Amino acid sequence: MHTQKAGVLLERGLYRHFGGYAIELASGWNPNETSDSAARYVARDIHDWRMWLDSEDDGISRTLRCYGLHEQLSSDAFAAALADVRERVDGTVPVVDVGANIGYYALLEAAVLGEQARVFAIEPAPDNLELLTRNVRSNGLETTVEVEQCAIGGTNEPVELRLSNYSNRHTVRELPGDVWRSGCQHDRERVEVPQRTVDRFVADRGLSPADVAAVRMDLEGYETAVVEGMEGVLDADGPLVVFVELHPVLSDAELDDVLSAFDRGGLSVVSAVVDESVAGTNHTMKWRGVDLHAESFEEVAAAIRETDRPVELVASR
Repeated sequence: MHTQKAGVLLERGLYRHFGGYAIELASGWNPNETSDSAARYVARDIHDWRMWLDSEDDGISRTLRCYGLHEQLSSDAFAAALADVRERVDGTVPVVDVGANIGYYALLEAAVLGEQARVFAIEPAPDNLELLTRNVRSNGLETTVEVEQCAIGGTNEPVELRLSNYSNRHTVRELPGDVWRSGCQHDRERVEVPQRTVDRFVADRGLSPADVAAVRMDLEGYETAVVEGMEGVLDADGPLVVFVELHPVLSDAELDDVLSAFDRGGLSVVSAVVDESVAGTNHTMKWRGVDLHAESFEEVAAAIRETDRPVELVASR
């Protein structure tokens, strides 16, 4: 696996990240993790974008600093699915990005969809929101990416957000203590945030459910509530891409509810990628994933139960 990953970095011209990866494999330390600047926020070239990253974040900011890529297999599959939707839709392609974090996927969505893009980047956590806004502005996307501060769930009532030391692991759901490994603290602080369902969110912006062409969500176990609140989008006609990270904290019934809703909505599996820990990869070097080659939602569910690891699912219709 490490040889394959090194090859990906070289193929994409990420020579500095390749060097850091090689050093990390040998010593456990990645020189790209540190910065010459004493500032908390550092700018890095990620793909064709300029992104501001948090040097104190052990989550996505560290991954991007060290490797220049994030969830590479799933990112590639999602980008290809978005490109397909772009060809099938005349005019604007609205995307609802739930849990937009610092903007990695919002920038990807804007890049793939180009002039057709209208991205709603939704993020409840204050620190993430600041970097998200900064990254949108740094890339001149203020008219393409609309930043919104709220949670997305199954109701239109305020909720309590539990903040983690990993910027991409804040959660509304109360989680058992053994869910997060490798030093992640998922309940360091709590803040109350407004919440909307997907259906209500898009209606408030003058869109019909059928207008929504893509929904991306990374919600740390809150997937069931969000899917319950996007029934209108799933039931509508027209092209739709859904990219969701499904967490093993979901009960069998919750997981079945989510996947059944996708199936009823006419979606089919495009890509399913599991956390690299199943292949023994050190937790700090997980940026690519392991392709499950799943062809059905039943196979996706079986993989989550068997591995007890998150699965990144891209589905479309």
